[in-house]
Formats: sequence, C-alpha cells, structure tokens
Amino acid sequence: MIYFDNAATTFFKPKEVIDAVTATLTASFNSNRGAGGRKAASSVFDTRQNVADLVNCDPTRVIFCAGCTAAINAALIGGNRYGGHVITTVFEHNSVIRPLKEMERKGVISLTILKPNNDGYITEEIIERSLRPNTYMAVFSHVSNVTGRAQNIEKIGETLKKHGIKFVVDGAQSIGYLPIDMKKCNIDALCFPAHKGLHAPQGLGLMCLGNDFNPTPTCFGGTGSDSKNLYQPDFLPDKYESGTLNHPAIAGLNAAINWWQNSKNERLQKIKKIQSYLHEKIEKLPNVVLYSSKNDSGIISFAVIERDSNEIGDILFDEYEIATRAGLHCAPLTHEYLHTIENGLIRISLSAENTIDECDIFINALTKIIEK
Repeated sequence: MIYFDNAATTFFKPKEVIDAVTATLTASFNSNRGAGGRKAASSVFDTRQNVADLVNCDPTRVIFCAGCTAAINAALIGGNRYGGHVITTVFEHNSVIRPLKEMERKGVISLTILKPNNDGYITEEIIERSLRPNTYMAVFSHVSNVTGRAQNIEKIGETLKKHGIKFVVDGAQSIGYLPIDMKKCNIDALCFPAHKGLHAPQGLGLMCLGNDFNPTPTCFGGTGSDSKNLYQPDFLPDKYESGTLNHPAIAGLNAAINWWQNSKNERLQKIKKIQSYLHEKIEKLPNVVLYSSKNDSGIISFAVIERDSNEIGDILFDEYEIATRAGLHCAPLTHEYLHTIENGLIRISLSAENTIDECDIFINALTKIIEK
C-alpha cells in the first residue's frame, strides 16, 4: 500500500517510539499513584520538559489531554467569557468550529468568522476590522488541513497582543513541520496532537498554556495530589489533568520528539522536495484543479472536474491500494470558501517515508482514472 494520508495520522512510527510504548506496557505504573508511580511521574515530567523546549513554554503549563480536539475544547470552553466576542477563520477544523458554534448557539459568546484576502492570508487589517469592545479571544489554525497554507502567526500574535486578546492556535498540521515559538508569537494556548508530524502514538493531545492564560478546568476528578481536598487542585498541571494519564502515549511522545530532533532537517527537506515534485505533476494533468500551493507540510489538495472526490478516493484505494483522504476533511467552512462543498477534494499528505517512485505510481493511477 502507498500511504498518502499523513495529515490524518502518520503511518510510520519509529522503533524508538514503539520500544518506549512497549516498556510502559510491561511495567504499568500510574503516575502520582503509589510508590511505583514515582518512576512514571518522572517519565511524564521528562516529556513535559521536552514539549516545553519544543514550543518554548513553562513545562508545568504543558497539559496532557485525550487528543488535540480535547485540548482545543479545554482551551475554548474553559477560557470563555460570558457575553464575549470571539474571532476565528474559515480555515478551521470542526474541532474549533463546533465548540465555538455550540457556545454561540447557547448565547455564551458571539462569533465572527474571518475570510482571507485574495492571497489566502488573514492580515492585520482583516483582524482589526473584526474587533469589538468585547472581543477577548482569537482562534486560528497555523496550517490549513485542506490547503496546507500557513498563516503568519507571529504577525497575527503581535496584532492581538496590542488589543489584549487571547490567542489560541491549532497546531495540528504544523507541529513537526514548522517551528512554533509560543513566546515569540504571543500564543496563549497552543494545541496539537502527538500522532501527526511528530510520529508519536494516537490518543494524546497537548494544551500548552502561556503564563497569563488560565482557563477554568472542564474535567474534574482524581489527580493523585492533594487528595483530601474536595475541590480541584488550583496548581498546574494537576488543575487540568484528572484521571489516569495515557502514559504509554506520553512515553512514546518523549521518544518521538528525541527521534524527530535528530532527523528533522533531512526529513523536512525530503517532504518539501516530494511535495513540490508531486504538485508539479498533478498540475499538468487534464481536468484537475489544484487548491493547494507548494508548502512545507506535505499537503496537496485537488479536484477532478465534475467527479465526486469520494468516488476518486475509493477507486485509488480499492483498485490501486493508494490511501488518500477524500471529502470535506472535517472543515466545511473551508470548502464553502473554496466552492468545493458539493464534491469535496482529494487530499494527499506526505511524510519523509514517501518516495518519488510512489508519486509516479500515483500519477499513473490518477491518469487512468481520469481517462476512464
């Protein structure tokens, strides 16, 4: 099988990651619970430090969640201000849009959804025009999971800081591909998964908090600390981490970051090279419309004129054993903006494990499908 769906989850997991996960399963201690849990707690803290070094934040403010969606919900719902105004964009995944729309429907917030300029960017001018006296939060994806376009989050962060607006960033498609410095970009909450660009296990997300953002907890329970207290601890990270942590995935993430740091330059250059090669090949095919530009995240999205993308995706997988992502990619507002809401798009998302030969096989397969 040729795997071209790495934006959903990276198919390849390094041996170091697998070994780290296996080690926790053969000696299962619960962090902060009992004498044996001290070793697990030490391992968990090592991962916090590794994540903090990766994105430039305080390690005690690295919060482990059940996934990126859970992390985003914790930041948005826990950080809401009743009667306040939030701005976001047409490029957001449903993990951002749905909690915001739910709060809007319940009258908790008002919401403005921004469209980009003609070049596909959300500019300072667009943001400034949308602001109201009660605007308290802006939620932006760093990289679109549909088009692969990266927004200038450093410039956006500067604009928002001038107005005292909290900045929440969905880094699902950029962590492991593009550098993010929370302090440099004035990010108050950075949310991302372990299982995409970092090649760590599924079932783990991160909510990394800036020093001045303290959302209300949305999940309450045992933390293994201050157990006589009938109320949630007020210190971090325990304030936001109730229940048993996903220690196998956390250990896997620690190993994944170490592995990624040692190989990132070579891997990222390869992804960029393959993305550029395949983008140029697809661009030359008849009856194909590209909706992505060359980018560093390995994402290519296109449509075959007057064909449903799900049909094309099914044929690629069933007849040619090529895994892509077809449809609306959990980002309906993006497709409305691109006018692809009816038939969706076919998305290819590459990793450094992909090859030029696989790209050529894909082009041959797609050419045959178009000819039929």
